[in-house]
Amino acid sequence: MRARIPESSNIWMSTKRLETLVDGIFAIAMTLLVLTLTVPQIPYPATNAAILNSLSNMLHNFLPKLLVSSCWQYFGG
Repeated sequence: MRARIPESSNIWMSTKRLETLVDGIFAIAMTLLVLTLTVPQIPYPATNAAILNSLSNMLHNFLPKLLVSSCWQYFGG
């Protein structure tokens, strides 16, 4: 037999365990993304085109990390 919940309460159980699970999933995702960081290799002598190409590659690597971390912050991390 279920325990009776007061009518004013719409919560059946605490969300703390679910929040902890989601935090753990985001932490693992961020760890895996950080493990893929590499130092860009710019050929010597560095030209403007080579530097811009390297910055473009860094931006493409940085955007998924920014997206995951902003979602984590938005959803209560």
